[in-house]
Amino acid sequence: MRPSDRSVRRARRGNRAGFSLISVVVALVLLLVGIAALARTQMEAIRSQRGDAGRGQALALASAYMEELRSRDISTIASEALVAIDSLGNVSGSGRFQRQVIVSNDAVNLIRVTVQVTPPGAAQPVSLLTLFYRRT
Repeated sequence: MRPSDRSVRRARRGNRAGFSLISVVVALVLLLVGIAALARTQMEAIRSQRGDAGRGQALALASAYMEELRSRDISTIASEALVAIDSLGNVSGSGRFQRQVIVSNDAVNLIRVTVQVTPPGAAQPVSLLTLFYRRT
């Protein structure tokens, strides 16, 4: 008895139905690459957030110290060497931030004051600049 064409087609289709082991492995590799890329992106976002928080706190410290300088008598304002400060702006040997004040005379009655605060782990400081006019 000769098998019908229909049964032969079913038999052939039955052998090809489903996934091969190679296609499953390729799909898993692609899935793992995608998950690894998402994990890396998440880690970079968290690292960026931490850096932004440090820079924000450094800006707040620089701003507070600039206000303190503005409240002083202009003749007492002078450059200050790099010092370690804590998160409240107090000079501390174990402070995580670094602060520096640079004072220069731009003109006869004009003084430029720059406050720089470097957050922990950052390469560039946050800088605030203001000008003081000295009356003669």
